[in-house]
Amino acid sequence: MPLGVALPQDAVTARSHLKAPLRIAAIGSMVAIKGFDSLIEGCAKAHDQGVDLHLSMFGDGPLRTNLEKLATARNVPTKWFGHLPRREVLRRLGEIDLVLQGSLWESQGMAIVEAAWAGCAVAGTQVGTLDELEHRYGEFAPMNTEQIATLIEGASLDPQGLIDSGRALQLEVAKSHSMAKALEQWETVIAAAGSI
Repeated sequence: MPLGVALPQDAVTARSHLKAPLRIAAIGSMVAIKGFDSLIEGCAKAHDQGVDLHLSMFGDGPLRTNLEKLATARNVPTKWFGHLPRREVLRRLGEIDLVLQGSLWESQGMAIVEAAWAGCAVAGTQVGTLDELEHRYGEFAPMNTEQIATLIEGASLDPQGLIDSGRALQLEVAKSHSMAKALEQWETVIAAAGSI
């Protein structure tokens, strides 16, 4: 199903430099299929290896308390935002360097598209929209905390790569996931279906 994204102009951020700590975010409903536990473990392993990072968790759900306990037990510097209005999440994405998607399954993964549109580098599992994005920063297998940690460690050493990936993704999704592009795709679908 073609979906377009329209972001408020103030949500689109041009990054020119990154500073420590590496600011990582995960967005979505806190349910098992999202793989947030693996993301936290991957962050913990990278942090244990000396990566200066901060994790921001956007969303809520039945596993939030367990995930908070895991982050605390593993000493991952984390801020829990809970459920926020979409516009507020988009504004806060301007403060994020890398958005991770650890999902076992996604139909679309619109949070990833919005993060890319906002100028964030994105990385994650090969599901939903992320697998279609040519300029994604990286990918990892679901629940593979070693790959997640390695990706985070590499990102911490490659600030210009994060900036370049975010800029390239921003341009890519502006073309591929704009409201105009979605309308064009819907018109093609409707034309192919014939008259209704």
